[in-house]
Amino acid sequence: MSLRPNPWDIPPQSDRGDVDENTLFAEIGRALTEWEQVDTACAELFAVFVSVARRSIHHAPAIRAYGTVVSYRARCEMLRAAADAFFHNRKKKRDAFEGRLRSLINECQAFSDRRNEIVHGHVSVAYDMRRGRARNIGHYLVPSQYNPRKFKIKTFASYAYTSKEIIHFRQEFTKLHLKIDALRQEIG
Repeated sequence: MSLRPNPWDIPPQSDRGDVDENTLFAEIGRALTEWEQVDTACAELFAVFVSVARRSIHHAPAIRAYGTVVSYRARCEMLRAAADAFFHNRKKKRDAFEGRLRSLINECQAFSDRRNEIVHGHVSVAYDMRRGRARNIGHYLVPSQYNPRKFKIKTFASYAYTSKEIIHFRQEFTKLHLKIDALRQEIG
């Protein structure tokens, strides 16, 4: 019996890429737009933790401050620190929400790796070089060759996404943003 992989794990490469590169480009744009919804939901949750009034949440200084932190991992740490302070004197809320929040932040960080690959990858056509000739097998989103962590010399690219994989991640980003938003509403 095999274990089901996490939804943020890198899937195995598809045998065939996208025939039309525009399909892949469109899905990349949709996925990145959805990731911005995840980050916005985190910013709004951060604003709740620093006790921003609900009526001013979209222009709150807390949301603006959240956006000045460049690294998503650092923003998650900032969110954790604000949550710790928020829950310090709110035992009932801490008991009800702290575990769920920690789980969501861990999930956000796991998916942020996929978001980074989508942002920093490039669309390229791939060729099957077997049988002595190059056969076009479609378009993939792959890491740049200058990225030694994602493009290994002997193993090639650590990921090669088609629109199918990008759609999967976009759908997972949507679920994540909705879970964060629901938690924010319950806490706030």
